[in-house]
Amino acid sequence: MDYLFEDLPELDIPIAKQQLNCLTDIFYEYTGCGLFVDFDYCPDIHRYQLPYKSLIVGDLTIESPDLEHGATAMICISNGLVSYLEIWAHSGYYPIVEPANYELVKGRPVNIIHMTLSK
Repeated sequence: MDYLFEDLPELDIPIAKQQLNCLTDIFYEYTGCGLFVDFDYCPDIHRYQLPYKSLIVGDLTIESPDLEHGATAMICISNGLVSYLEIWAHSGYYPIVEPANYELVKGRPVNIIHMTLSK
């Protein structure tokens, strides 16, 4: 997931990447066309809190033989903490079992899709 934080001058990249080290995936919701992953946090994650009330970082492409036309991933941040990861398949079908072989492709710059600063 740290690829999603690269090339974004708006973010404090070292802080954002430290936050990723404090995440544990706790829940997977397969929707048929994608996947939502919710996270739990280590006790000191607030040391790495970002100054955003709401932030969506996305446009990371996932290529895999198990995904007919690939997929796209984005990270949603709420109150300065990574809230969840969303993945959606371009073909409209995402397998219930994670692809065994995949490649993360950053063919274009990763984008901030939405941002609201904390007040």
